[in-house]
Amino acid sequence: MNRNRVWGMVFVLVSLHLGIASVLAITPWLHTEGNVLKDPAGNTVVLRGIDFVDIGAVELWYGGLNNLIERVTNQNDPQGNSPGWYPKVIRFALYLPDAEDFTDSPFQWTPGDDTFYNTLLRPAVDLCKAKDVYVIIDCHYVANTYDHVPMVNAFWTYMAPRFANDSHVLFELFQEPINDGATDNDRWLSVRTDMQNWYNIVRSYAPNNLILVSGPSYSQIIGPAADYPMTGNNIVMVSHIYPGHWKTSPAGNNWYTASIDKCLTRYPVFMSEWGFGSSERSRFLKGTITDYGQPLQNFRESRKISSSAWVASYDWRPTMFETDWTLQVGEGFMGGFTKDMLYEYRNSDQPGTTDITPPSAPTGLLGSPGGSQTASLNWNDNTDLDLAGYNAYRSTTSGGPYTKVNTSLINVSNYSVTGLTNGTTYYFVVTAVDTHSNESANSSEVSVTPSTSSTTIYNFNGVNQANTSFNAYACKAHVFPFGGNPANRTMMVEATDSDYGMIAVQDVLRWTTFNPYSTYEIFLWVEMKINEIPSTVTKLDLTFNGHSNGKGASIHKIYIMKAGADWTQDASWVQVGTDQSISNTTDATMTRSVTTSAPTYVDSSGKVIWGVYVTRSGVEMNINYLEMGVTR
Repeated sequence: MNRNRVWGMVFVLVSLHLGIASVLAITPWLHTEGNVLKDPAGNTVVLRGIDFVDIGAVELWYGGLNNLIERVTNQNDPQGNSPGWYPKVIRFALYLPDAEDFTDSPFQWTPGDDTFYNTLLRPAVDLCKAKDVYVIIDCHYVANTYDHVPMVNAFWTYMAPRFANDSHVLFELFQEPINDGATDNDRWLSVRTDMQNWYNIVRSYAPNNLILVSGPSYSQIIGPAADYPMTGNNIVMVSHIYPGHWKTSPAGNNWYTASIDKCLTRYPVFMSEWGFGSSERSRFLKGTITDYGQPLQNFRESRKISSSAWVASYDWRPTMFETDWTLQVGEGFMGGFTKDMLYEYRNSDQPGTTDITPPSAPTGLLGSPGGSQTASLNWNDNTDLDLAGYNAYRSTTSGGPYTKVNTSLINVSNYSVTGLTNGTTYYFVVTAVDTHSNESANSSEVSVTPSTSSTTIYNFNGVNQANTSFNAYACKAHVFPFGGNPANRTMMVEATDSDYGMIAVQDVLRWTTFNPYSTYEIFLWVEMKINEIPSTVTKLDLTFNGHSNGKGASIHKIYIMKAGADWTQDASWVQVGTDQSISNTTDATMTRSVTTSAPTYVDSSGKVIWGVYVTRSGVEMNINYLEMGVTR
């Protein structure tokens, strides 16, 4: 893609001085197997990376090719939301002398001259090898294939033998064919004639390199290749999808994506161009992370489609950088999104030996009686990208030995263990398992003593501000409690560690909210995370003990929030039971119970949000303790 580019004779000297640090290279030969790429060990491989513009222009006008390679492989770059760059492939655009759309390259390959190869291309390819990064040599045309056969013949006759022994080099035969025709099949067959010719040239010199083949209509028509295939091996079809294609109705499920899915019935697909920007003038490039970047990423990952993002530039569109080479980040920019994506998937679907690295051990394990002969376990979700599920283990002795209690992997971060003996204390741990059957170390241990009682009490005992299972907030309100004027939602204050300590022990210390002053009331709300599986909850008992100071008794109300609702909206909250008048001098206990559709107030993580509202204005709320009973 080189539409809407603006050229400037800008000499940007990027001196990164990072050096060429590398451990054992991990860029083995790749081959195709069905519609995926694989390495010699049989691992499925997905390459994710970045496109460069015309590398002659990068060298002479944009600070130097090797400097840009260093820039986008710097693993100590904190810009965006990730600590560094982790591309596995970089695509080099090479413009040939007869390319109609770009004839002013300052430095390019020409037949019969080794200067370009010796001084620019070969050193850059070798640098990428040292960085454990694959390289795509992209014969970059936007044209009819049949108009450039002699030059492309010469190009591949020259390049193929020089990179035939480089396992990390892929060949993209012709970037974006146009090749008009009466039907999609006709257009593909026109392209296939020339692609087969160039494939044969490459294979006569280079028997192992992956070869990327583009379809007509700027690499959007690739479905017909499934019915009218090329002759040869290790062929990967190329797709280019920009926002103007992806967002065609229905977005993400249209003619363009159907063409990719049809192609995948026979070939792997490499999306060697994608990109976006919310400020782009062209509708084909105008998009955001939400409406294009992330959905397209999900689409690729679900199909094991390799990809490289267009483009690492501040000048060519769509851009990743500012003119000083700082990264563009945010909802409408692809720079930070691309960098963060490469970091997120840095260990996923990578070539090498069979994965023997276990996932991290689960954290945050909690346990509680779940009813007669039952223990309920709940833990934090693991973030390992190759997670397959969890195992749960039990013992009647602290520290084990443990016995596995599940017969198949647990695919959520909670589990109910049944068939236990009431009154016996059991000790539990959980582990995580990845897609290669590697199992993590044990989590921390919890103990549970099941009984015939099925009610568990939750309160603030022993919590602190950093414990995400418990949080308390106070907010001044005007009418109940959030609707209308935005000022009604001001002054939300989270309890501090010392405040939590004051309500950690019942009947000893108390927590006092701020004074909202005249015309405003106090709404105190809390988050409590339970261990029970939400669907098993039959009753919630919500208890407030305290009072609100003032000149007289105050009306108190207890509310609960619908799971997943917006806390700033009145409609998200439901009053539980009736009002209660509480003296301004003496603590009282107020308990209200949710008995109808209790699971609808518990979100998937086990979080319940409820609160106490005082209707008298200008008074503080004094909280002695807060607790919630959960009945299964």
